[in-house]
Amino acid sequence: MQLPASTEIDLSLPSSILCQVPVNLNEQTRGFVAIAVSPNQKHMALVTAEGIIAIKSTEIDSDPYCVFDSKSPTIQPKQLAWCGNSAVVGYWEKAGSHILLMIGPKKDWINYRFDSAVYLGNIPPDSRKTDRLTERETGKQAE
Repeated sequence: MQLPASTEIDLSLPSSILCQVPVNLNEQTRGFVAIAVSPNQKHMALVTAEGIIAIKSTEIDSDPYCVFDSKSPTIQPKQLAWCGNSAVVGYWEKAGSHILLMIGPKKDWINYRFDSAVYLGNIPPDSRKTDRLTERETGKQAE
């Protein structure tokens, strides 16, 4: 099944009940397999079924400012998460390899390979400060 060349994604954000984000698609696009919204809710990353990663503003009528080919059209990412508000990280498992791909807003990228599975977690920035403070005050490491 193919989607129409112009479609909208209904996106629910904490700051608003619902917003519709139009996404212009290539006629060959079969749909999205992963979507992640940046922590400040101003950007979103979408991965198509063909392995294309599009990064765009959540503002209405904005085109993607970064379109990146992951060169993995048959394997979908296991996870997609933001690293701050300017880079997105995808995680793929491919033929026993565990691959992280980090993409910046100007198509700059770097990938890492791991021997075992990886979990991407969004950690609030202040939580690390709290852990360090707890450790310093109590002499115990935070759990």
